[in-house]
Amino acid sequence: MHVLGINCLAHDTAAALVVDGQVVAFVEEERLSREKHTWKFPDQAIRWCLDTAGLAVDEIDLVTFDYRPGLDYARGMAYDILPHLPRSAKHWAKQTYVDGRHVWKAKDFRRRWGYKGRIRFIEHHRTHAAAAFLSSPFDRAVALSIDRGGDYLSTAAYLCEGTQMREIARVRNPHSLGELYSAVTWWLGFKPNCDEGKVMGLASYGRPTYLDDFRSIVRCRPNGEFRIDLSWAGWHTEHGNAWVSQRFLKRFGPPPPSRGTHHRVPRGRRLWPPGRRRGGRAQPGPGGRDPVRHRPRPLPGGRCGAQLGDERPAADRRPLP
Repeated sequence: MHVLGINCLAHDTAAALVVDGQVVAFVEEERLSREKHTWKFPDQAIRWCLDTAGLAVDEIDLVTFDYRPGLDYARGMAYDILPHLPRSAKHWAKQTYVDGRHVWKAKDFRRRWGYKGRIRFIEHHRTHAAAAFLSSPFDRAVALSIDRGGDYLSTAAYLCEGTQMREIARVRNPHSLGELYSAVTWWLGFKPNCDEGKVMGLASYGRPTYLDDFRSIVRCRPNGEFRIDLSWAGWHTEHGNAWVSQRFLKRFGPPPPSRGTHHRVPRGRRLWPPGRRRGGRAQPGPGGRDPVRHRPRPLPGGRCGAQLGDERPAADRRPLP
């Protein structure tokens, strides 16, 4: 059986080809178009996968997409949009557009490629969990998917055995760790849904100054689930500030005036490591140290942060200057 999987509904679009249960080709569109984090439909990636396997599009038995638009829309209306009207009116319009575009992209693919076979929409978190479990060495495991959202769920857990997957837990939007991470990414001045990796990297240089605040924002439950205190959030209503609430701004301050070029560094809270380049110029470290030569301070035992987990023989390891 020939199955073509297409990711085209968000950033980093891609295609994969599975033949008789084996992945024979996979590539992200950006590797071919050279457009980083591209949102464009992965036509080049699809062509590359077909050429790699020596198949024509009419030899594909099934094409899959990693969302279920109707399910996404129904959950969004019931859980989030209708209960918050009229503040959620913009959210309603956006959700209608997004789900309609998902369906349109599948129809457009069929028209442009002349594909006449089956098309199936798969639950978003199920695709994440399947990718993790089916490529693992385990015969039985629990797969956990934590995302910004997908089919109006932020988190889902599945009991996987053989080729069977059963959902055993879920957390629905707007209670989303991914949305919260994107909101903080936006507040720091970076691009949300794109630059979260930069924030993750910078976090290793920070201190737990706001730990108690975020413990009040993210509330853990005894059964392992969590809930977001939505009085800090703005992403679920699209009202006023699109990402955070006035409560968040009163506690942490306003976002930078020019997002995407200026990066917020609270006074006394070093978020940007010395030596990183901003605006094309290297920034000097404390004491005028050469930023190119700056290295993390060695940890106890002579190891540096970058060397944690280093599997090289001890004789080959040495602390950086």
